[in-house]
Amino acid sequence: MKKLTLIVRIAFLASVIVALATYPVMLHYATKAQLVQLVVPSPGADLFGEVGEFQGTPQQLVADIPEAAILEGAGPSGAILVDAKYLEEHGIYARQLKTVLFLAETTRTVAVYSALAFLAGLLLIRWRLRSLAPNEYPLGAS
Repeated sequence: MKKLTLIVRIAFLASVIVALATYPVMLHYATKAQLVQLVVPSPGADLFGEVGEFQGTPQQLVADIPEAAILEGAGPSGAILVDAKYLEEHGIYARQLKTVLFLAETTRTVAVYSALAFLAGLLLIRWRLRSLAPNEYPLGAS
């Protein structure tokens, strides 16, 4: 029983640490996010003073975008224009900030519920040990 109690306590502490660790992770990624408009440059766009074709709408993206991928000008809402083909060719996969935040929040939720389950397990073990008479304890439990 002592080993089981120790394992449950360690699991409880690990769950609490994971739940608390999601806050600095979210803050770190939120500060790295940039408003980006992905653009697919077209060969004839320069003739008309355009940059290329916009892909979707501007999004908050988390990525270290190299200077070579950044195009001149600004997109809607002051977004940075980024060459989508350059990112794809160089294997740079930008993640949307809302996806990163969703995963961090989901991880925190699972960690909190796990901590509650481990705490309930600890209380159940303690209650079970106290309900046994002193002479009924299993060997090695106290």
